[in-house]
Amino acid sequence: MSEKNVVAENMVVSMAYKLTVDGKVLDEAGDKDAIEFLTGHQNIIPGLESQLTGLKAGESKSVSVDPEDGYGPVDQNAIEEVSFEDFAKEVTPEVGLELQMKDSQGHDSYAKIISMGEDSAKLDFNHPLAGKELNFDVKIVSLREPPQKSWPTAMFTAPAIIIKTISFSKRRCNCSAFFVQLIV
Repeated sequence: MSEKNVVAENMVVSMAYKLTVDGKVLDEAGDKDAIEFLTGHQNIIPGLESQLTGLKAGESKSVSVDPEDGYGPVDQNAIEEVSFEDFAKEVTPEVGLELQMKDSQGHDSYAKIISMGEDSAKLDFNHPLAGKELNFDVKIVSLREPPQKSWPTAMFTAPAIIIKTISFSKRRCNCSAFFVQLIV
């Protein structure tokens, strides 16, 4: 069988999947809304991509990804204290509030308020799935060669509903943040 008929580097993969974490389904895409990505270019988490190699179109597989090969372990250095004065006046910080931000270079960042003091909130900047084992049920819907070497890449994206903007400047980033209802 030629390599273009199996998942290999530099192949466009159309993949249906269901992601389960801690027994809860967090995301899924069926055959009709399958994601497409170019393999070998860090477009999906490495622990998932490495376990897809060799699969043919139509094949399914259950894949478990350890935190180190997914979104990494929880980094205690990514937890910071932020003064309430650094939040916009119209935002009332509360435990569990999830924030999506852009830093001064335009990169997306995520934080969640994990505790509050008298005049500050503790923000966890770890990815929401850091430290978690990821369980995927995947199906390779189709495979094809990319039309050109500069084929655009696609990544898993999480839905976010923007409610209000807050601003603060912190060692980690100088950013505007969005108060969101849903991150994962």
